[in-house]
Amino acid sequence: MAGFVGANNRLEGSATRVDGDEVELRSGEGLIVRAKGTGTINVGDRVAAFVRPEIVSLARDAGELPGGAQVLRARVHSLLFDGANSAVLVDERRTGMQFRIALPQTGRFADLRAGEDVAFGFDPARVVCFPVAGDAH
Repeated sequence: MAGFVGANNRLEGSATRVDGDEVELRSGEGLIVRAKGTGTINVGDRVAAFVRPEIVSLARDAGELPGGAQVLRARVHSLLFDGANSAVLVDERRTGMQFRIALPQTGRFADLRAGEDVAFGFDPARVVCFPVAGDAH
């Protein structure tokens, strides 16, 4: 399940790997995301992760993304113009999950259009993951 909470991207799924404080989450749609775990998380636990739109880097080519970023490919769904809060909604290519990404104010993406292929990524250490309340473990 994916959705927006406030302006955050929320992903829900199960922990498929735990290595120190890094958790690998697999969403119900099959998207695998690495995140920083908070609280006690074990493999198999139901977890949720929040990816803030402003921590996501957007690029026309995956090679332009920062080193160490988890890289995903997407198609632009729509653009939301609201001054400094402008954003782009993208559909991740493999799963169709929608992500909200803050548009940089540099004007670099002023010509971005719906239907365009893009890449996006984020530093897993800046994604917060926690156990979902009511988990039976």
